[in-house]
Amino acid sequence: MLELQSKQQLQQLISQNQVVIVDVFADWCNPCKILAPKFEELSRQYAMGGVVFCKAESNKNLIDDIRGLPSIFFYVKGKQHHVVLGADVNEIKGVLARLFPQVKPQALLSEQNENNSINRPNVGYNTKNSNVGGGYRSYGRL
Repeated sequence: MLELQSKQQLQQLISQNQVVIVDVFADWCNPCKILAPKFEELSRQYAMGGVVFCKAESNKNLIDDIRGLPSIFFYVKGKQHHVVLGADVNEIKGVLARLFPQVKPQALLSEQNENNSINRPNVGYNTKNSNVGGGYRSYGRL
C-alpha cells in the first residue's frame, strides 16, 4: 500500500483519482495497529480503477484537520467527502458501501474481527490543528 510522503503527493492523488482513501496513523497508536491489517484487506476488496487506498503518518502533517487517531479520510472527485475517526471497521465499510453500492466485496473479514473494532479516544494526541476529546465520531457528507 502506498505511504504518502508529502502534501504535494496527496494533492496529486486527489486530483488524478475519483476516490482517495487515506488512513492517518501513528506507530505508537494501538488502535492504528489493530486497524492496519483490516484497512489493507478493505483495499484489496475495493481494488478497482479510480480508487486509491493509502496511508499517512500523523507526524508528517500531510492533512491539517486530524482530530484523533486513526483517522480515515475519504476524498471524492477532488474534495474531502467524509472522515471516520477511530478504528471502526464497520463504519468504514458503511461509507464504502454508500460510495460504491454496486460493489459487492468478498466477505474476507471474519465476523469476530468486525465486532472487535477499537473505538476509544486517544487522550494526549495533538497536532497543530487537532482537537481531541470526548470520543470518536464520523463527520462528512453522506
